[in-house]
Amino acid sequence: MGDLQRANRVKTAFVSTMSHELRTPLSVILGYTDVLEEAVKTDVEGRVVLNRIRVAGRELLDLVQTTLDLNRLESGQDPAHCEPVGMQELWDELAGQYAALERAPGVGLRWEVVGSPTALTDRRKLKIIVKNLVGNALKFTSRGEVHACVRATREHCLVVIRDTGIGIPAEHLTGIFDMFRQVDNTDRRAHGGVGLGLYIVRKLAEQLDATLDVRSTIGVGTTFTLSLPPAAATAAAA
Repeated sequence: MGDLQRANRVKTAFVSTMSHELRTPLSVILGYTDVLEEAVKTDVEGRVVLNRIRVAGRELLDLVQTTLDLNRLESGQDPAHCEPVGMQELWDELAGQYAALERAPGVGLRWEVVGSPTALTDRRKLKIIVKNLVGNALKFTSRGEVHACVRATREHCLVVIRDTGIGIPAEHLTGIFDMFRQVDNTDRRAHGGVGLGLYIVRKLAEQLDATLDVRSTIGVGTTFTLSLPPAAATAAAA
């Protein structure tokens, strides 16, 4: 058992180090694509090539970040630090980050805050959850919109991510949060990814004492609902 634990620690440290080392040059590459944007402003072919570099770089960076998130979760050394988080500020920050990201032509991305909800949560971990859910929704939505809404009820702060994408078959709904699970596992699948995003979402939701629900209809879309403890209710109980 001791040898297995040591081997696991070595593996964890190696994955973490490699992920950090990969993230640095990728960030540099993406930074230079932004610098070159001005240089190829009048070159249509150059802009197309530069955009392909940017998209591929972001996909790689997302994969590296997912590996880092998973590694922290599996190591058990990243506990949640919950405090009151104003959702309006978080939603404004996410909307700004997603404004420049590529998505399918004609697909809208709408961020909505109803009232002034505040959740008792870990801001960084909640942000990872929302980014994974929104990113996943955009990946599988080719028409319509992705709607990210947050509102407060008497018992919860609700984060609802709804899309008008392809939907998930009913027989696959119970397994979509499993590690490496993808609805289409064939070599000819149309959408990329390694099947870790929703697994990370589920593990983080457990850390945040939140419940996660998913409803989906083929050809209509999918809705994920995250129910977080509201800061006001928690303070009153205390």
